[in-house]
Amino acid sequence: MKRLLVLALSLALGFTATACTDSTGPGDAVSGTYVLRTIGGAAPPVTIGNLEVIAGRIILDRNGDYSGITTLRQNGGSQFEDRIDGYWTVSGNQISLTDQFDPNRPYIGTVSNRTITISGFNSGSGYDEVYSK
Repeated sequence: MKRLLVLALSLALGFTATACTDSTGPGDAVSGTYVLRTIGGAAPPVTIGNLEVIAGRIILDRNGDYSGITTLRQNGGSQFEDRIDGYWTVSGNQISLTDQFDPNRPYIGTVSNRTITISGFNSGSGYDEVYSK
């Protein structure tokens, strides 16, 4: 659940810095800040289990590093931020965000027209998560 929230909350990757220079993908054009627009087709805030997802963003730098930051509220309490850091790679229109602390379970999605869609199967939430610049 935390994986979703940090990613959806916006999205952590650790291969190599060549992610941004992959000749088969968008490369540098992909770097930037992406804001969470929808989870499962609904705009935030969205309740998943006992957590309310207030907002999220993914920051992809040109060196292939990323941070996913999600603003959450648990059981109607105070808001807090959850963060995932790692690295990202792109091949064609497929993006992989790898959490530095859980490298065997990357977030997989697609990149198209300044939008990243993380598949519900890989998001940790079970819902597609859509982020855009």
